[in-house]
Amino acid sequence: MPAHPIRPKAKPHRRHFLFAWLIGLALVFVLTLAAGRTPAGWLAFDRLLHFAGFAVVGALAVLALPGWLSFLAVAGVVALGVVTEIFQNSVLGRAPDPVDLYANIMGAMTGALVIYAVLGIAGWWRRRRANADDERRQIELAAGDVLFHEGDTSRELYIVLEGEIEIVKDNEGTGMVIGLVRPREVFGEMACIQGRPRYAAARARVDTVVYSLSPDELIDAVDTVQFPLMAILRNLVDRLRQQNDKLADLAALTAQAAAAGDARSKVTLKPHSIMLKTLMPAELPIERFPFSIGRRRRDNEKAIAAVDLMIDDAPPFRISRCHFQLKRLGNKLLITDELSKLGTDVNGTRIGKFERSNVAELKPGANLVTVGGVDSPYTFQIEVR
Repeated sequence: MPAHPIRPKAKPHRRHFLFAWLIGLALVFVLTLAAGRTPAGWLAFDRLLHFAGFAVVGALAVLALPGWLSFLAVAGVVALGVVTEIFQNSVLGRAPDPVDLYANIMGAMTGALVIYAVLGIAGWWRRRRANADDERRQIELAAGDVLFHEGDTSRELYIVLEGEIEIVKDNEGTGMVIGLVRPREVFGEMACIQGRPRYAAARARVDTVVYSLSPDELIDAVDTVQFPLMAILRNLVDRLRQQNDKLADLAALTAQAAAAGDARSKVTLKPHSIMLKTLMPAELPIERFPFSIGRRRRDNEKAIAAVDLMIDDAPPFRISRCHFQLKRLGNKLLITDELSKLGTDVNGTRIGKFERSNVAELKPGANLVTVGGVDSPYTFQIEVR
């Protein structure tokens, strides 16, 4: 069975038990040394009080202190029982009694053993319930099984324990893989936390085991669980770092643009693939930026603004309605893909909203730009002079 990713540790509130144990020690010491007549018999009321009092403080010693400290505390309670009997000679009307000594020692050990037994049974029961919860939360998927579909209600986030999960986006009836989740990676957390429908489907690439966790369970585990909470935070930090890198790059480009003055490059857009050669002019100079390229809308689609060059495409669509933009930043030319479903390949580098970056810089000379996947028939050539 896959290792359980969540192992919260119990944190009992021991301060209250420690306070009660100290008070109990004081009371037992004072009452044991109190004057009184010597009882007769093993089951005399006074000896039963000795046994009960030391049983209580022995039990509180186990509850008050963790681990090996509890053994030392129980030993201290036993020592107290011995000391109180030794000091009986100094109390008027009292004398040492071996039977009281036995009652003190047996009471302390009995109370401690009872609590040890109760805690052991409780721990075993908690572990049994935790294992049952583990089995309930683990979901086994065969290769090709769908965990959730695009648009489903978001109720849980998931952790991959074994195998791989493909994130699949519907593209006009055709499923396109936009991401891959590997062991110990978290997915489905954004839609789950925000309470929105699933943005894409999750499908097992191979035989896979995932672990499900609801938002309430995640919140309850915040104080004691490092994973998956840390994995979620790590994902968010990675995304923020990527955005910060983009902002830093843009700031550097802006500074270079200010220093470069009016230096400009000439840009020409040409079709490279056979498909595009039938759909657009052989050469299209670009003089105004930003310049956007997208798919020509159908009759039942709403028009969107700022698409300068529209390309005809048929289902399953590879080109989004506003797929990418050419932008000038100082003396540099950039391609940005912030809206497309299937991303853009710029000189062999993938960009898009599901990739690590949605910006690529065009190099001097010829640049090859493919939209809609590496096997797409739509490849442009952008010449920068």
